[in-house]
Amino acid sequence: MVQGKCLPECIWTSGFLAGIGETGELPVDFNEKLFYRLVDYATFYPDGRVVFTFHNGVEVGTRI
Repeated sequence: MVQGKCLPECIWTSGFLAGIGETGELPVDFNEKLFYRLVDYATFYPDGRVVFTFHNGVEVGTRI
């Protein structure tokens, strides 16, 4: 966000994540090559959280 405004990437990411959250399953099959191209690294925390950091700096967290 820049000075309280959401960039187009932010809007798209928010909408994408909201849509995924509403589905019972992922709409695509897992693709390992695509995963490695998108995700820079994953951070695992002792409380069960995992935060995926993408190459563009966006972070997405979940609980496992």
